[in-house]
Amino acid sequence: MRFRELMSSQSGKINWVNIVLLAILGLLIYGGYTFLPIYFDNLEIKRFIDEQVLQSGVYEASEIEQNIKDKAVEMGVEPQNFAVSVSKANQKISINCEYSRIAKFFGQDVRRDFVIKVYNQPIRIPESIQPHKHGVASDND
Repeated sequence: MRFRELMSSQSGKINWVNIVLLAILGLLIYGGYTFLPIYFDNLEIKRFIDEQVLQSGVYEASEIEQNIKDKAVEMGVEPQNFAVSVSKANQKISINCEYSRIAKFFGQDVRRDFVIKVYNQPIRIPESIQPHKHGVASDND
């Protein structure tokens, strides 16, 4: 079916319903193009924070904090729009990460705020660096 046939009725008049539906579809596509990358970056930052929790027995709180800041900047977060705090106590780790991203939507700045919180997770040492049960590791293990 040709575009002209879709946009007009049999009498030759313009079918406004189809034009409105096409405009709505265009808005949805443009909104997805504008905002989906920001949300995917947020998922990547969440995954990275989870990895840091899994390796929390290896790093000091300040190192974890810096690693998260570096990852956020790598993902396009402006340093002035980012705050993270990491605390370790009683063999538990807590992370609070807050940041915002600005997207242009039809020439206007639209701000999206994100909060990622991890509370009282056990401090873990990765399997690859945990000591062996029988003392010093040997080549025969």
